[in-house]
Amino acid sequence: MSGSVVDGRRKVLPSINAVLVGQTVEMSHIAGATLGDGTTTNRAIQILLAIHADPGATPSTIAERFVVARSAVARAVRDLEDHGLVSRTSDAASAGSA
Repeated sequence: MSGSVVDGRRKVLPSINAVLVGQTVEMSHIAGATLGDGTTTNRAIQILLAIHADPGATPSTIAERFVVARSAVARAVRDLEDHGLVSRTSDAASAGSA
C-alpha cells in the first residue's frame, strides 16, 4: 500500500471514530430518556445499540454476541417493542423452512 493511502486512512479514521462514538452517545441518551421509567435493564439498552449497529441481527445472533440466553434477548426485545423503540419482522427465507 502506498504511503499516501496509509496517510489518508490515518486522517480519516479519527473522523469515522468520532462519528461512531457520537452516534453511540446519542443512542444512549435516546434510550435513557425513553426508557427512563426505571424498568428497562442495561442489557436492553445494550441490545438496542446492537440492533442499531446491525438492524438485520437476529435474537440468536445477539445472544451469541453478548453470551446470554436467547430468552434474555427475547425479553429485552419485548421490552423495547413495548416502548416503541424496535419492531420485529419475520425473515421470509426462514419462514418457509421447517
